[in-house]
Amino acid sequence: YEAAERVRCLIYPDYYQPTTDEFDIQLFEIHYPVKFATLGHGRVLGTLLGTGVKREYFGDIISDGENWQVFVAKEVASYVQLQVDKIGKIAVRLEERPYTAILRPLDAWTSEKSTVSSLRLDTIISSVYNISRQRSKQWIESGKIKVNWTEETRPDFLLDLLDIVSVRGFGRIQIQDMEGMTKKEKIRLSLGVLRK
Repeated sequence: YEAAERVRCLIYPDYYQPTTDEFDIQLFEIHYPVKFATLGHGRVLGTLLGTGVKREYFGDIISDGENWQVFVAKEVASYVQLQVDKIGKIAVRLEERPYTAILRPLDAWTSEKSTVSSLRLDTIISSVYNISRQRSKQWIESGKIKVNWTEETRPDFLLDLLDIVSVRGFGRIQIQDMEGMTKKEKIRLSLGVLRK
């Protein structure tokens, strides 16, 4: 789907026209007692990884606020479907769904404004999460930060427009617009923030 974060790539010659089926991805809807239980992204992912299948075989986990779906590589789909019958203490069932039944994900991104001295990774993180630069530096050096889905361990890494910063356990930040400079030579930013 268009806004997918985790994707599969097909390499093929110019003359070939691939079909959606050739990406070998299965969409599952998670059926659970909606009135009596709530699911969360972390719990769903934890259960999927608990099957012993590597993270690379799972695509996005999406929700419209109540219903949940997950994309799974076809080569492990039937195994995962058999293994997953509970998420925490909640009884669940994975049901195969066609691509046309994809949920419209609930967008939990919020728009925030910030003024920073530079576009350094540690500066942006400390500004958004209201922590010291020293603490954000520790997070970065301990491998808790990814920039565009790649681990980044340099606090002085310079971010650019539309970069997505993932902070393990806290959420994500995207630089959506640079709105110029203040009189004190600071950069005005418009950020998209997804808080956990």
